[in-house]
Amino acid sequence: MEQVITVSQVNKYLKLKMDHDVRLSDIYISGEISNFTNHSKSGHFYFSLKDESSAIKAVMFRQHSCNVKFTPKDGQKVIVRGQVSVFERDGIYQVYVTEIVPDGAGTLALAFEELKEKLKNEGLFDEKHKKALPLYPEKIGIVTSPTGAAVQDMLNVFKRRYPLCELVIYPALVQGDNAAKTITDGIKYFYLKNMVDVIIIARGGGSAEDLWCFNDEALAREIYASHIPVVSAVGHETDFTIADFVSDLRAPTPSAAAELCTPDINSLRYNLSEFSDRSEALIKSRLEMFSKQLDFYENRPCLKNAEYYLKSMKDKLLSLMSRPCISRTDKFFDNHKTKLIQLNDKLNSATEKIYFENKAKLLSSAAKLDALSPLKVLTRGYSFVTKQDKLVSCKSLSPDDEVSVRFYDGTAQAKILTKTERGNDNVK
Repeated sequence: MEQVITVSQVNKYLKLKMDHDVRLSDIYISGEISNFTNHSKSGHFYFSLKDESSAIKAVMFRQHSCNVKFTPKDGQKVIVRGQVSVFERDGIYQVYVTEIVPDGAGTLALAFEELKEKLKNEGLFDEKHKKALPLYPEKIGIVTSPTGAAVQDMLNVFKRRYPLCELVIYPALVQGDNAAKTITDGIKYFYLKNMVDVIIIARGGGSAEDLWCFNDEALAREIYASHIPVVSAVGHETDFTIADFVSDLRAPTPSAAAELCTPDINSLRYNLSEFSDRSEALIKSRLEMFSKQLDFYENRPCLKNAEYYLKSMKDKLLSLMSRPCISRTDKFFDNHKTKLIQLNDKLNSATEKIYFENKAKLLSSAAKLDALSPLKVLTRGYSFVTKQDKLVSCKSLSPDDEVSVRFYDGTAQAKILTKTERGNDNVK
């Protein structure tokens, strides 16, 4: 037999061949993702790339996957960059991916939409969390580049519009890899020290790549955590960043932010002048009213001629004190007590007279009523007949009818045997 080699030798040989193939050492491959797995513990990506007729396995290790600005998904078309090599243990070849971007869509735009959707679902953009700006800020913190044109534009607006406000600038990078961290540090610096009334993060216009640091997730969460209102003034009016959505107010430009955060001192002066004029007129009107009231009271007798007024009141008091009911209260009460006794005697006499008169009338009426009573007639030997509790006459009765006969001392039940009606001698 010819020389026999092991499986490991075959796999190692093929790996060496592929690793030394320049065309496979740095290659771009387009395809559709399938069987994607994000290994949470290791941070590695495992997936396959496929087209209409073939598929190839791929792996992206953590040192490269942490730089991916979007989350790959099954069915997504992508372009990967990497090296094709053999995994010796299993004897399979695969792509060791170092970069991955969506095919047909910008990676920055996709990452922006994913982060925007994520933070929106968490409630970081909700209006109920937005804080109102102070009407008259005493100190404003600005996180921006101290050498940029944006800060100069803002300083000019502040100087013209509201020079009473103190400005504190936190120097930060507004472009590049470390920009997001310096901006985040600036916001944290201001709200932890609680030294300003409002915070502005500002930058002039630029490309999406230039403004990308304002789409940082850590920066968005720091803006949300600030108890001091934050105004985002990034780029031009048509530029939107994640910082715009999470901030308490979005200004279209840095200059507009300076205007939105401050009142116009000329308007304040005008309003103050108007208020001063109205206050002066109101005070003048009240003084005139009080002056008239004072004149009125000065002409009152009790104030104009107090001695005469007091003498008059004293005379009235002496006159009242001289009345019998006050000066001689004992005699006054004795007289009225005698009158009260006399009136009480008269009342008793009249009541007794009326009582006896009405008693005599009552007895007389009772005697008359008793004489007319049917029961009185019955005591003289009379009685009356009823049938079913109704008075009846002879005419209405028939033989064998049962009737009740009422006497003065009781009632008896009877049955009609015969009857003779008055004026009729016929007996039935």
